[in-house]
Amino acid sequence: MNQPIRKIRDILERKPSKAIQCMVDGLNKQSQRSDFEVIMVTFGLWVRKKGVCFGCAATCTIQEIAGRNLDARSIGELEFRAFALGFEPADLERFEYAIDNLREGVPQTVFSYLGIDYPDELKKHDLPRLNTTDWREGIGQYIAYANELKKSGL
Repeated sequence: MNQPIRKIRDILERKPSKAIQCMVDGLNKQSQRSDFEVIMVTFGLWVRKKGVCFGCAATCTIQEIAGRNLDARSIGELEFRAFALGFEPADLERFEYAIDNLREGVPQTVFSYLGIDYPDELKKHDLPRLNTTDWREGIGQYIAYANELKKSGL
């Protein structure tokens, strides 16, 4: 079993573009699982129905960062998720909150979590809210935003 020792900000190298790309990749990858369903309103909560786990963008993101899938036993409680993925619980909680805000179209919280000031020139962006039924339609704007950040060294 993993010991909860890794800081997510260090894994992401304090790059918001990496956090956003992990959210995009995590959503795409987790939505392909037969034992997992993307439900954006879970916000850290979970439901188990016929062996299927449910999770939001934050849950998909942390699985992508860790390179591991959560199952119905480990997805429900913050401490279980943290231990299963090797993250410190308080750090995981802050990061999940930042990703919850990001998928609501508010990227500033990710910058704050990473200890980076949000540049004024980025305030022009209007990211869409990603919902359970239409997140695939809005994800392209997040990909473009991550690419812009990457070009800026963020």
